[in-house]
Amino acid sequence: MGAMRVAGFGVAVLALACQKPVGDEARHTCAGCRWELLGVHAQADAQPTTTGKMLITLCPWRGRLYVGYGDYQENTGPIDVTAWDPATHDFVRYHASDTEAINNYRVIGDQLYAPATDRREHADYAVGEPWHDEHPVNVAHGYDMATFDGRDLWLVGSSEPGYQPTAWRSTDGGAHWTIAHQLPTNGRYYFAARYHDKLYLEAWSLAPHGPSEVFDGAGWSGGPELLPAGGHGFRPVEFAGRLVYATKQTFDVPHIALAGTANLLIAFDGTTAAVTFERPLLDFFATARELILLDTEGVVWRTTDLAQWTRLTDASALHPRSLALLDDVLYVGSRDARLYRLVGWP
Repeated sequence: MGAMRVAGFGVAVLALACQKPVGDEARHTCAGCRWELLGVHAQADAQPTTTGKMLITLCPWRGRLYVGYGDYQENTGPIDVTAWDPATHDFVRYHASDTEAINNYRVIGDQLYAPATDRREHADYAVGEPWHDEHPVNVAHGYDMATFDGRDLWLVGSSEPGYQPTAWRSTDGGAHWTIAHQLPTNGRYYFAARYHDKLYLEAWSLAPHGPSEVFDGAGWSGGPELLPAGGHGFRPVEFAGRLVYATKQTFDVPHIALAGTANLLIAFDGTTAAVTFERPLLDFFATARELILLDTEGVVWRTTDLAQWTRLTDASALHPRSLALLDDVLYVGSRDARLYRLVGWP
């Protein structure tokens, strides 16, 4: 596995008098911080299954924190597009999307997209603002979206019928779509990763269908193996000059092959993909300045370079599942539909 240096490993403190070091050091430690419960997400809390109640993903956009939830194994949709609004200190409902779950949001240009993790009838993805569903291609599962220039849109997942790994493309901002790439076997594309002006895909069906498949703007070719630790890959972002992603989705799935695969953080430099943090994770979130990671023990870590990691704080008492930064505030979404923020950091 890749090298990792860990600093600041000590006793977790959830609620003490706030001590804020001066300068960037304040972003490294959080010994005096405390967690504040903001509220319960009503729509997730009303879900009938354990997975459905989890706040699977958090996505900051236009001053609000959008929440993903749902259980597409048990078909518990439709799913509301909702966000926590710090200005009103409340959850706001914007739209009911015709999907069984929203497990991913993608900011593309001046819009926010929510691929239909498991389409019901009339949604391949939701997009706002104003929020509405689009149904141009008839996905079976939509897992990720990407772009080269804001109008060149990509939607990946699996097609129906056949459940084939499929990448759809629109070159006019979503007005028209075509199948740009498809494999003849059963499987799924869980991620669409744009990195150094190339688009990377790798299919999965109980195991990775490696190596990757790469689109350079003109055609497709074989690429490096992107899933050296197994899994299917999930939510790639660029950070510290590399492509960073998780080995799998950050919630429980029934696939035995995935249940036995540790969810690790992978970094790809254009040639080689390798594990860059050796603790299993639940979620991670990156900005231009830092990457924050939530491990499976509920500990929150921070890095600015993927080499030196600092133990920031402990969120285990919250039953955490997701995390994100909005306007320099750290938020954690729980397994039981609750949203928290960290007070006293940085």
